[in-house]
Amino acid sequence: MIQWAVLLLTLLSLGILIVKKPLWLIPLLGAAVALEISSTWYPDLGILEKVLGEVSLTRFTSISIILAAFLRLFFEVEIRARLAAIFKDPVTLLLLLYIACGALSLVYSADMGNTVKETLRLLVLFAVFLSIALLLDQDTILLPFHGIHLAALALLPLALYEGISGNLIWQGENLLKEHTLRVNTTFVDPNIYARFLVLGIVANFVLQIFTHNRRVKLIYWACLPLLLIQLLLTGSRGGILTLGMVLVLALFFLPNKKNILGFLGVCALGAGVLLLIRPE
Repeated sequence: MIQWAVLLLTLLSLGILIVKKPLWLIPLLGAAVALEISSTWYPDLGILEKVLGEVSLTRFTSISIILAAFLRLFFEVEIRARLAAIFKDPVTLLLLLYIACGALSLVYSADMGNTVKETLRLLVLFAVFLSIALLLDQDTILLPFHGIHLAALALLPLALYEGISGNLIWQGENLLKEHTLRVNTTFVDPNIYARFLVLGIVANFVLQIFTHNRRVKLIYWACLPLLLIQLLLTGSRGGILTLGMVLVLALFFLPNKKNILGFLGVCALGAGVLLLIRPE
């Protein structure tokens, strides 16, 4: 009964946002991606669940973004003009080419059903990308980065709780079998959590590039160690390696190289400490 109430509340809230505040759906998607645990919030939807795939807040929010853009496509001339421009963009053409290659692989696929399923999944992801591009403008283009960055920071208290107490709020029966504690907070797996944190750090750097207020930049720099602490608690070597690669690339693109080198040094020190504590 509670799950049905949560489902109804979710759909009602998203419906209001589709009509009244479609832009709010975009940062909400960043938070929804972080809430993989939301797949346990909803009831079994039977055939509908087989069509939609795993029922989660991410899936509902993605569909809501597509619907919000689709509605505005009918009623706003500016949105239709923007759609034509997006389809001329090289990035859009490359994505369409990638999806077309996936569809052509049906010819030699060993599992045609799975190939069709994955191709449809790519089309949905492309529709989400297209919808976000239609809803955003020059003044709101950083909303997705704000959503991911804030969602990553919001997980810090839960990560610290799991790291200190040793209690995992989800998937503990599987993850606590490992020799070392690796926090996963609201994610099904610590490695997925680590990848999301790397996205949060990348979002932090992007926001710094487009921020000219020195005080705000200092706040962003102060947030980086909070994200790094979470990354270390995941115990994900792949995540830390990915972060190292991101930071090396940041040296070439961000103007403040001294700060990046300092943060890179802190990351290297943290990785060294992690290897000493958990050599296995």
